Amino acid sequence: DPYAIYARHVLGLKPLDPLVHSPDAALRGNIIHDILEAFLPLCPDPGDPAARDLLLEVSEQLLVRDCPWPSVQRLWLARVARFARAFLADEVTRRQRAAPGPLEKSGRMTLDGVDFTLTAKADRLDLTEDGAIWLYDYKSGEAPQPKAQELYDKQLILEAAMIERGGFDAVGPASVAGAEYLQLSSDVKSVAAWLDRDESDFLQRFTTLMQRWASEDLGYTARRSNMTAQDTGTYDHLARYGEWDETQDANPEDLP
Repeated sequence: DPYAIYARHVLGLKPLDPLVHSPDAALRGNIIHDILEAFLPLCPDPGDPAARDLLLEVSEQLLVRDCPWPSVQRLWLARVARFARAFLADEVTRRQRAAPGPLEKSGRMTLDGVDFTLTAKADRLDLTEDGAIWLYDYKSGEAPQPKAQELYDKQLILEAAMIERGGFDAVGPASVAGAEYLQLSSDVKSVAAWLDRDESDFLQRFTTLMQRWASEDLGYTARRSNMTAQDTGTYDHLARYGEWDETQDANPEDLP
């Protein structure tokens, strides 16, 4: 939704925080990330029967700290308890192919030929014996499937390209052995990232896209390529969506 980028980053319009906060999906996702960031350094052996108790102990501490709704604390702790055994069992396999590495590390990389800096925050960068990286991203909801990654969700594809070009100081330039989304909801599922085998070609195509958007003759069209027509956006009302729909062509207009 290019118009959302225009509204947020050019016009500087941001939604007001609600007067009464609620325990939403974003908060749950942030807490899950914090739980695993705190837990993994404390767990040398995920196959140890005590590992599950440690995970639940860390979870309870962070929920009490960051989720000020006692009933929601219990519900979200039960959610962690449901996926704990499967997560730890899969963690044994993950550690057989790579050692736990830096967690929640930020990276940045400038693109050639355009004033654009690509930034990202990697949830987890595991290190293989030969210095390659296994890249992971936690999802507290549903992980994107391959078709969605091919057409829309480029997060891990871009992070992999950044790693190979030294965009993350925590690991330096390194090859990427693999990348996965780890779905941690009521169950655990690993979804492989749709990695282009020619990273240089993918990054060049992304750079070309950013160069195109930097040109003055391309307007920030609203709802240009939503995954579904039913998707809603924060800025739809400002774009006056409803007075038009996706079947109508965009009408460029020069404003004084």
